[in-house]
Amino acid sequence: MNLKQHCLAAVSAIALVMAHTSGAWAIVDNSQAPTAVLCSGACGVGSSVAFSRTVTQISPDDVTSFTDVWNITLSEAGKIKGVLFGNNTLDAFTVTNLKITLENGGTPVDPVAGFSVPNPPPFNSVMQTAVTFANLSAGDYQFMITGFVPNDQKGGQYQFQGKISEVPLPAAVWLFLSAVLGLVSVSRRRFRQIRV
Repeated sequence: MNLKQHCLAAVSAIALVMAHTSGAWAIVDNSQAPTAVLCSGACGVGSSVAFSRTVTQISPDDVTSFTDVWNITLSEAGKIKGVLFGNNTLDAFTVTNLKITLENGGTPVDPVAGFSVPNPPPFNSVMQTAVTFANLSAGDYQFMITGFVPNDQKGGQYQFQGKISEVPLPAAVWLFLSAVLGLVSVSRRRFRQIRV
């Protein structure tokens, strides 16, 4: 069972318990169908990545949950760095427990826990969290966005803006290259001394 199935099972279980509790609110799902990420170019190094959605409250008496899937195909290895926003600037317009994870064929990518946007304070605001998924190989990925719209709100909005950049060479590679250059330099000197 993958992470999405676990989340949906947990939400269903909570909804079932709440539905059997007299006078309690229920959790209603307003997830969207899997959707392609907006990506400039071929979704490779240098491309911008973006997606956003306004989640509307289904019933004012119930909490609305959502688990949205955003598909992206990386044309080359890289890392995705960006910002996830929870836009709560309008009256009765709030998303809580907003979370983003990245999966590859149902397997979460490091960090496995993903990133969470702080829950909004009582006043209207835009909350944001820096997001970095590094060391990604070329292939198909899915951004999983989960959250809730409280039962006293009309809806809420989230947005992700990011960029794909190349994965930097690890420090060990630079150290190895400098050692190789040092050995080449020493061997050249010895060769010159032998010829003279």
